[in-house]
Amino acid sequence: MDLNKRKPIPDDGRNSNDSNDYELKSDTLDQLYKEQLSELRDLIFKSAQPNDIEICRKWLKVFNRTSKAEKMARNCLCTLMQQQIKEYNCLQEPFTNIQNCKRNLESVLRELDDQLSGNLSSRSFPNLSDDTFKSHCLNTAIVDELFPPLEQQQNMCTLLNECQNIELKTETTQLTRELQTLRLQLTEKQIENIKLKEIAEKCRLERETFEELLDNMKKSLLESIREKLLDMEQYGIIKTQFQFFQLIFAQFSNDKEFMDIVNKYDVDLQYVLHKHFKCEFDKRKDIIARHICRKFAKNKTKLRQKYEQRLTMQTQAHKLQLKLAKLNCFSMLRQIFINYHNEFDKIEGWEILKTLEEKYQNIISGDGLK
Repeated sequence: MDLNKRKPIPDDGRNSNDSNDYELKSDTLDQLYKEQLSELRDLIFKSAQPNDIEICRKWLKVFNRTSKAEKMARNCLCTLMQQQIKEYNCLQEPFTNIQNCKRNLESVLRELDDQLSGNLSSRSFPNLSDDTFKSHCLNTAIVDELFPPLEQQQNMCTLLNECQNIELKTETTQLTRELQTLRLQLTEKQIENIKLKEIAEKCRLERETFEELLDNMKKSLLESIREKLLDMEQYGIIKTQFQFFQLIFAQFSNDKEFMDIVNKYDVDLQYVLHKHFKCEFDKRKDIIARHICRKFAKNKTKLRQKYEQRLTMQTQAHKLQLKLAKLNCFSMLRQIFINYHNEFDKIEGWEILKTLEEKYQNIISGDGLK
């Protein structure tokens, strides 16, 4: 066995300067160990000797109880176990010494490094002699004869279950840590959400305050302009002084110097507005005049049409009333002639009735209104 090929093993207790190069997070070491278990299980069932299965089971129990400080040593020993089974199909020191299972893994690893021949920095395992290797293989053959196949299968099943349990425990531990991490992140997000809500509420209140202040300024401006426009004479002459800024800064009325400055700005604003209104009025005077003329002519036409229509209706109503009066008169005359026809000459009476009947029909047909 050429153990000089083994990678350097970190010595956390003996050389503090080198330990920093092997400092890994516990989660990373557990993940690597989980991958090593999967490979080790395949190697054991494929190449390991029956007596090595029981040894592996004991060492896996030790690896499963490893503390956080021993995880690096655990991974190194697990790698060494893989290398021995892969190259020689059997376990050697320090695994064959069952007493090492009760020791600290770092001390086992340190003692193994002490057996190196030559430079300690190479961290190579000592080469075993051919006699030792042959003796171990002979012992392995004897144990093979002592173990019945059924017991081998039971040991292999037990080791398989333990490997699976270790993998599941490692995965459960990792998932538990991930769950705790997610819970912490959720708590952080909830705290951040509360802060954002507070900021949003603060911004909303500030916005409402600014909007209210802006509305008050608009109202003050419009109220001041309204008051001054009511005081304007024809062509925009203002009787009293413009007091827009004085109304806005009324709370500083005790500061005479500041109010004098504000009064000056009111005068300037009054001049600017007066000039602006006059320019706008001169600019739009012709347009407004033409618009007023067009509107006046249009209203005049509508008014004339309205009264002409009304006069026409009144005339028609008067004609109808006159026609009705004539009809009543002719009806009364005809009734009189009918009642007193014996007192008149028959021929003359009938001629008068005939004439009245013609006039009556003319009135009904409309000719009698002319």
